[in-house]
Amino acid sequence: MSTEHHVVIIGGGQAGLQVADTLRTEGYEGKIHVIAEESGLPYQRPPLSKDYLAPGKEPAPLPLRGASFFEDKSVTLHEGVQALAIDLAERKVKLTEGSLDYDHLVYTGPIDGFFDCRFGALPYRSLEFELRNEPTPDGGFLQPCAQ
Repeated sequence: MSTEHHVVIIGGGQAGLQVADTLRTEGYEGKIHVIAEESGLPYQRPPLSKDYLAPGKEPAPLPLRGASFFEDKSVTLHEGVQALAIDLAERKVKLTEGSLDYDHLVYTGPIDGFFDCRFGALPYRSLEFELRNEPTPDGGFLQPCAQ
């Protein structure tokens, strides 16, 4: 069994890539996996309608980070892959293509309509809610669903 730690980040947007970048900047040496549902490099969403699709503008890529970021920072980008389930007990994320074990899990996607009991846990929705509940073994960020 490997003693190397693994961080799995579900979400290939700005937040997910910033987590990966910050982990490396702060000296984290374990494996980092970013799960991105869309194929291709993660791109900037806010300027998409203003710059990329605007009439009279020349379309140009709007990547959040260049391809070299993933190689230079030793971050594995899983493009076009969706997280299907999270097994909190086994610390495993089931993907459309295989699965990944994790020591630390970061979810950066939308809460409503996506992250629900099919993952085996619900996210806390506010600081007030979190403070009213006992911390969970994963650090207090997820509450187990009723069985």
